[in-house]
Amino acid sequence: MTWGAGGTTSESTLFLSSYIQNYIGVDVLMHITCRCLTKEKIDSALESAKNNGIVNLLCLRGDPPAGLTNYDSSQDYFQYAEDLIKYVREKYGDYFCICVAGYPGTHVESKSKEEDLFYLKRKIDAGADFIITQLFYDANEFLNFVSDCSKFGINCPILPGILPIQNYTSFKKLANLIKIKIPEELLEKLESVKGDDEKVKQYGIENCVEMCQKIIDNGIHGIHFYTMNLEKSVNETLKKIDFKVSPRAKDFPWKKYNNPKRNQENVRPIFWKNNYKSYLSKTWYWDEFPNGIWGDSRSPAFGNMMDHLNSYYPGNNIVDKKKVKQMKLQWGEKITCYEDVCQVFVNYINGKITKLPWCEESEFSNEIELIKDLLYKLNSHGMLSINSQPAVNARPSNDPYVGWGPEDGYVYQRMYIEFFIQKDKMDLLIEILNKYSSIYYQAVNKNGDILSKNSKQSVIGLTWGVFPNREIIQPTIYDSDVFLVWKEEAFNMWNEWIRLYTDDDIGQESADLLGKVRDTFYLMTIVDNDYIIPKLEQIMEDFCVAIDNKAVDVRLDFNFK
Repeated sequence: MTWGAGGTTSESTLFLSSYIQNYIGVDVLMHITCRCLTKEKIDSALESAKNNGIVNLLCLRGDPPAGLTNYDSSQDYFQYAEDLIKYVREKYGDYFCICVAGYPGTHVESKSKEEDLFYLKRKIDAGADFIITQLFYDANEFLNFVSDCSKFGINCPILPGILPIQNYTSFKKLANLIKIKIPEELLEKLESVKGDDEKVKQYGIENCVEMCQKIIDNGIHGIHFYTMNLEKSVNETLKKIDFKVSPRAKDFPWKKYNNPKRNQENVRPIFWKNNYKSYLSKTWYWDEFPNGIWGDSRSPAFGNMMDHLNSYYPGNNIVDKKKVKQMKLQWGEKITCYEDVCQVFVNYINGKITKLPWCEESEFSNEIELIKDLLYKLNSHGMLSINSQPAVNARPSNDPYVGWGPEDGYVYQRMYIEFFIQKDKMDLLIEILNKYSSIYYQAVNKNGDILSKNSKQSVIGLTWGVFPNREIIQPTIYDSDVFLVWKEEAFNMWNEWIRLYTDDDIGQESADLLGKVRDTFYLMTIVDNDYIIPKLEQIMEDFCVAIDNKAVDVRLDFNFK
């Protein structure tokens, strides 16, 4: 994530790096430069990076901002990247993994290759962990650079920096700017096609593939691609070198992020399963996290979640017209009756739309495929599902649908369903559920009226795993007290949908209908404690059949036609 000359994009860089690291779950290498920056500015950036779980830095001297002529660098607190690296190591020890830049074609300010390698080694000796190179277009030049580094005593990993050629003019301009050596054969080929941008791009991909393959064949195990926000050529290159990403086994049923603060976290309430950004934002500043079997809201590690009920969560505010238009395409230009509401949820189950206010993920987790037919029936019969998982009894930990954790283990799950439901329909369902001792349920409306199988606090382990040579891991729980915290957010999420229709009189009818659903429905959760011979799926299917046969008489009184 680039920093901008003189730190000109530092605030954006810090924000985006933090968001990607913590909410998307992808490791970030954040650039940080020292030219034109005060010690206070550097301190602030480093502290912010650490507080937000960023652990990788690319430390550069950098350039002054564009237009800043005759800049006197002697006023800078850090003169070179080496000084910045030393400072980071002195202040933060080995917390940060530090990368530095290397130059296969020699830095433009170096008098010789030997001098360039001398200063590169000083950066490594100062505490850098690995090197990413400047651009090059001759694989032999890079391989020779790696060999020269080794002879010079530089033995850390070195990643080749590769940028596919996108356009003849921009390529020539960039090559002149950073003094890249261009092979004659490449120049001749480019000259022959320079009038055709598509042919230039295709040749750029071919050249990139050839270089990558040669580098890989010579024992280099990683490549750093520069995209310059044009990723298509990089994607095509990866396809042609048959690059495959091995799917990484999930540590837990939920996404685990690489923020060092959360390393000990191994228990979460299930309610935020499809709203992980909201959960992360609510728990970001906890000093410790729940861990161990049967962790629950009584543990101090949970913090006081009630303090965060009104905290911001991503997606809560729709303001720009472009986003309103996008959401209306998903959730309907107009909602005229209750059946329209149900159809939106059905469309989500069928993959026709990619988002609901309660579901941030753009696609289902694999396990939902096991109960997809049931979810379709529930939503088409007016039970608006927002969270669920199937029953699992000792499936291998590498199972493609429900697997997680170390190899050679087994995973287990109690079946769980969470949905919005009308009061009269829920009363009839509860009569049925009360006949089964293995079934637990809890329901609450917007006003806080609670219906529950048990009036006392209930904590139920919903997911657990058994693995060789280690204790049982139980990462997902149902907690009746935390459910009431989640209830506030879940009902508030209707507002995201309602706000789409409040800008004009035509949409007010839709807003009123959705508001009535929000204000009169209950949020209901059901847990089947019998994971060996589960009954809940059949109970819910039979209930849907009863509705079809009018054995259950439920009024649909939300039709405003």
